[in-house]
Amino acid sequence: MRKLWTLALALGLFVLGTPAAHAFGAEVLGCQFGSASSWTANSCSGSYGVTFSPSNLSGAYTYGWTITQNGNPITNSCSSGAGGACLSSGCTATSSTCTVYPQASLYSTETAVATLVLTQSGQSRTIQATATVDRVRACINCT
Repeated sequence: MRKLWTLALALGLFVLGTPAAHAFGAEVLGCQFGSASSWTANSCSGSYGVTFSPSNLSGAYTYGWTITQNGNPITNSCSSGAGGACLSSGCTATSSTCTVYPQASLYSTETAVATLVLTQSGQSRTIQATATVDRVRACINCT
């Protein structure tokens, strides 16, 4: 009888399948600055370009990027020449990075917030990171 149950269970799992294993939910959004090649929390390199990128990815995703500065969306492309805060590269549904140049006056500190909606196999997860640009000390801090 035990063999019959084991066979029935095995056959049932074969026919119905087992759920796919995903590491969905462990993703973290961070920043890197200027030409830094690794994920950094702080930089005083004098470069104000901030690249947001998620880590702990597993599998294929679509990306929904929203970047704001002081609560206002940044939508201008840096190549448009419009001036002000701008998106430099990435920031698309197929891009796992988004590079932004926040606008800050010579004597101010400005905050850029990246909100990323990751979608995988019909599930969505929202993660955020904040980059604070301090023009006085020529530093950027990512939290």
